[in-house]
Amino acid sequence: MTTIYDIAKAANSSTASVSRVMNGKAGVKPETAARIHKAMGDLNFQPRWRVMEQNRLVVLIPNYKRALESSYIARILSGITDTAFKMGYNIQLRPFNTKNCNPKHLRQMLIQEAAAGCLIISLNENYFPSADIDLTSLPHVIVGHKQKDNGINQIFIDDFKAGYDATKYLIDIGHQQIGIVSFSQIDIGHKARCNGFRKALQEAKLDTNESIELDDASIDAGRSAARHLFNLQKHPTALVITNEDLAIGFQLEAKTMGITVPNDISIVTFEESDLPSLLDTPMTAMRTPSYSMGIAATRTLEEQIENSKKDKQAGPIESLSESITIPLVVRKSTQKLKQIKI
Repeated sequence: MTTIYDIAKAANSSTASVSRVMNGKAGVKPETAARIHKAMGDLNFQPRWRVMEQNRLVVLIPNYKRALESSYIARILSGITDTAFKMGYNIQLRPFNTKNCNPKHLRQMLIQEAAAGCLIISLNENYFPSADIDLTSLPHVIVGHKQKDNGINQIFIDDFKAGYDATKYLIDIGHQQIGIVSFSQIDIGHKARCNGFRKALQEAKLDTNESIELDDASIDAGRSAARHLFNLQKHPTALVITNEDLAIGFQLEAKTMGITVPNDISIVTFEESDLPSLLDTPMTAMRTPSYSMGIAATRTLEEQIENSKKDKQAGPIESLSESITIPLVVRKSTQKLKQIKI
């Protein structure tokens, strides 16, 4: 059995440094820690006291301040924990740093945490494993926006279809002048929603009436979009707004300008919390199924773990990329065009 003395010898370091790295303590130079991690991975080191504790799942969450205040992340975590606890697993939360996300570090982390598998909650390019990461040998599932099918297991929402469905709904209730307010299309999810929006208009042989792309997905940015739109000589009869904070700000500013929703303009937004439903005019929305994503991801991970137990000599884990449809919830912010006072 590999010991910390073997690790220290292979890494040309002291056993004290190995112990610090194993226990996540500071005080070890980065280059030394890197050698120790490499040696632990090469020797497949696993502490004796953790060998039998394979009932833990590691969940990596984006390492930005107050991440757990995000309704999107909180609902995914709720789905994960509710499902994992029923299955008899414990949960270990870890911050997710894209710069340090590589298969060797993940593998060693799973060993150190005595983890059976890993769930990674992704947001955008800043909080997503690099496109070339190879996780085929690890029980893992990425939960969130889709990037590429490079040997990864992923549960994601179909943002393209959601953008298409939101726009198609507005077309079906009679709107032909439809605009869009979006966060920067550098973001994967928002870009896909915009592409779905354009596809629906293209099929209906309609042109985009107004497109506003913002660098900030905030309530203040939504207010700014409303001021811009309603100062135009002619504005759309309907809007798709790809972020709930933008939509909230837009509706609040419209009210101060004497614009009423939906009499003057219909709005479909995307929501990840309950806020759009609590406005003076509850918003029609594509409701992100975050909780269901957490459930699906945990079930997929558990299936991988069970398969690996049955076949210890199994090869790479079969890649699975599963999309979950975003449902439309019709409320009070939309109505048929014939009822709108232009």
